[in-house]
Amino acid sequence: MSAIKQIVGDRVKRLRIAKKWTQPVLAKRSGFDESYIGVLERGQANPSLSTIVALAEVLDVEPYELLRDSESNVD
Repeated sequence: MSAIKQIVGDRVKRLRIAKKWTQPVLAKRSGFDESYIGVLERGQANPSLSTIVALAEVLDVEPYELLRDSESNVD
C-alpha cells in the first residue's frame, strides 16, 4: 500500500512543479489544506478516490495518471 501512496505523492508533486505552482497554490485551487498537500506529496497520506479525482481535475489530468508509476515503461 505504501508504494501506491508514494506513487500518488510523486505524481502530484511532479505535476504541481510542472505548472510552477507552490504547495499553497495547489492547496488553494484544490480546496485541501496546505499541510495535507505536503503529507500527500511525501507519500504519507492515503488519499481517497474522491481526493484523487479532485486533484486530477485541478492538475488537468485524468485520475488514473495519478496512480501510474512515472518510471514504468507501460503507457
